[in-house]
Amino acid sequence: MEQRATVFGDGAAQYDRTRPGYPPELLDALVTRTPLRVLDVGCGTGIASRQFSERGCVVLGVEPDARMAEIARTRGTEVEVARFEDWDAGERSFDLIVSAQAWHWIDPVRGPASARRILDVDGALAIIWSTPRHAPEVDAAFDGVYDRFRLPDGSRCSPPGALAEGSDRFVAGITAAGGFALPVETTRSWTQTYTAAEWTDLLPTHSDHRLLPAEDLHGLLAAIAAVIDQRGGTIDVTYTTHLVTATAI
Repeated sequence: MEQRATVFGDGAAQYDRTRPGYPPELLDALVTRTPLRVLDVGCGTGIASRQFSERGCVVLGVEPDARMAEIARTRGTEVEVARFEDWDAGERSFDLIVSAQAWHWIDPVRGPASARRILDVDGALAIIWSTPRHAPEVDAAFDGVYDRFRLPDGSRCSPPGALAEGSDRFVAGITAAGGFALPVETTRSWTQTYTAAEWTDLLPTHSDHRLLPAEDLHGLLAAIAAVIDQRGGTIDVTYTTHLVTATAI
């Protein structure tokens, strides 16, 4: 787990270029007034941070990888480099703590407890993540490719979304930490079309793909591109974006 959590910085620019943002209506629902003081936990290259800044929020990011943080800074987000559970907020407090595509790297109980200490009453913790899905026939073709590739520990490299985290672990951690009302989950689905080049540019930004030996990663990407080319050169990817929100009490 620790190794996977620290591989993203090697491809920080690629991550920023290829990873999608989040549905505007979900973020709009979190911005009930402006300016909001927002802390973006595991902000990465600042993809979600920028979306909140565009809504008039004052955003601070916390990110353990200095290489990811540097790109976020160049794109206008203030970032402090630290693991969230070890980060010292000093006397600062926030109206909203968000974590987009990163909360699964955070300790499930220490994370919410740390968040509650720096949230104002009626502030909220918002956990956001997106899960991609393909048409069944595309899934079957991709599975045939992924069956040929193993990580150094012998486990199977998997398509994005195949091992997607559900909300149960997040909700359980928030409940165990205490200090929050019952978490509420909402979802939105949306579709994005990718060419073979675009999809294979995005794949290496996923942690298990980055752990493949270089020759194997090259072979995997070539085989995936061939599948997409055989299907006319593009695929539609349906994302489900989840939002778990817990209000501080």
